[in-house]
Amino acid sequence: MKNVSRQTYILIAIILISIVSFSIYAGIGRSKYQPKSIYESSSFNKLTGVVPSNDGSNDLYILEQQGIIKKLSVSSRETSTFFDLTNKIFMYDEDGLLGLAFHPNYTTNGYFYVFYSDLDPLEVAETPRCTFECARTVLSRFQSDNNIVNYSSEKVLLTLSHNEPWHRAGNLMFGQDNYLYLSTGDSNVMPRAQTLDNLYGKVLRIDINTEDEKYLIPPDNPFIGFNNSREEVFALGLRNPWRGSFDHKGRLWLGDVGLDRIEEINIIEKGNNYGWPVLEGYFCNALPETCDDPQYKQPFFQYTHNNTKSIHDPYGIAIVGGVEYHGESYPDLVGKFVFADHGGKVWAIDYTENLEINSIKFLFRIVDGITSIGTDEDGEILIVGFLSGRVYKIELAILTILRVSVVMIVISLVLYKLVRLIWNKFKMRSQSNL
Repeated sequence: MKNVSRQTYILIAIILISIVSFSIYAGIGRSKYQPKSIYESSSFNKLTGVVPSNDGSNDLYILEQQGIIKKLSVSSRETSTFFDLTNKIFMYDEDGLLGLAFHPNYTTNGYFYVFYSDLDPLEVAETPRCTFECARTVLSRFQSDNNIVNYSSEKVLLTLSHNEPWHRAGNLMFGQDNYLYLSTGDSNVMPRAQTLDNLYGKVLRIDINTEDEKYLIPPDNPFIGFNNSREEVFALGLRNPWRGSFDHKGRLWLGDVGLDRIEEINIIEKGNNYGWPVLEGYFCNALPETCDDPQYKQPFFQYTHNNTKSIHDPYGIAIVGGVEYHGESYPDLVGKFVFADHGGKVWAIDYTENLEINSIKFLFRIVDGITSIGTDEDGEILIVGFLSGRVYKIELAILTILRVSVVMIVISLVLYKLVRLIWNKFKMRSQSNL
């Protein structure tokens, strides 16, 4: 009887572990991936982006909306303040510190570029108590020496005035051509994305390798010599192209946040017009004959704000750019475009060489407001959480199952020992009463 009872306890423990493990697996859902914070305690606040150091250290620079850039040492897990512009930053709704890009030769020249919001001093002088109606966005270059920023080195390259608290955009990065690319947002009230005499609702491309001028115009920019046109413009017809990235072929993928219907992913090419405000994705905001104009380029992919099929199908409230995965940890994601919605869901698009979509796979959901997706130096994906102040990486969901299973085995063994002890005491008491 003693051996039978022991086997029974072991069998019960195995059954309990199996039930718990299966429940955990079912709770995770159909995806094999899950998010995991890259640091245990949050020392960050209202994050807007993450940029790798690209100096071989794999350290990360994390942007806070209030105007602070913190450096996270991956080796020591320690954080330090690299850049603090809180004394200048205007933070309201979509204003704040929006973009960061290191010069390709940063390790030798110390140059880095930021895109941020402040209050136009001329506007404030006229209207001392103004807020967002006096806001402007600023593209500036700073210089650091051994990662110590010289704030007096600021060189303002570009300013854009705003009279609404939205659509600043701010995807700032260098292309493979070593030119600096900046995305800008457009107005809902007075859209200007379709005209070339301004820099709103555009992708700009400038040559910053000059000391004599603020910047130069690349000689192959598409609108050089056009009447009444800004020659910085590389592409137009965008609403709020908040986040994007270059793939291994040098193509710029850019998410464009829609008004109230469509979120879209565009592949930005020189001189292209992406339709806003005439089009919002495939949706026509004008006369049909106007929307059918072949000058308007259709998005690579779009999704709506309403879910009509599976809960894992793309839908949401605001697209958050994306990156082509080129890491080594997950071979089945290599070459896929990973993007997110601000509501927390993350997907991966598998596509052909001809940019035809094969499939769209739901990866996981983060209970957070996602504001950016980037990669570390090794090409591993990083996802930025605005509300939690966390940066997440991707890991296999099976790791959680294994970790919890080990815990459950330990618990089961403890319970087994406890039940066995109680059972033996019960037997001894029963025998003593005979």
